[in-house]
Amino acid sequence: MRIMRTALVGLGLAIGAVAARGGEMSLAPIALVAQAQVVGDAIVLADLLPRDVAGRVRRMGEGVLLGRTPQLGSVRQLRGFAVAEAVERGGLRPIDFVIPEVIAVERAGRAVEWEAPGRRTW
Repeated sequence: MRIMRTALVGLGLAIGAVAARGGEMSLAPIALVAQAQVVGDAIVLADLLPRDVAGRVRRMGEGVLLGRTPQLGSVRQLRGFAVAEAVERGGLRPIDFVIPEVIAVERAGRAVEWEAPGRRTW
């Protein structure tokens, strides 16, 4: 009975890993990126997933809030233990991810120069 249960759990993990990777066979945990650029005001787990992770895992990651995006031109560092806690609060298992000790996040975009009306710089 115990062997049968272990086999079923292993099969479930294998199917989940294939689904998470968009069909690729992978039994390894999903490694989060150590650097990310984020669009918008919130950092979510999905922002830290590799591009090849799709489906259910990415959708669930959209709901795991990790913090506010830093201002343009600055970098916010997320601590791995805090990301693991947020993952768990979001209903996912931290053991299913390889979480870097520190993750650097910056806001995607570029600065726009402003020119006063009526003033020419050329």
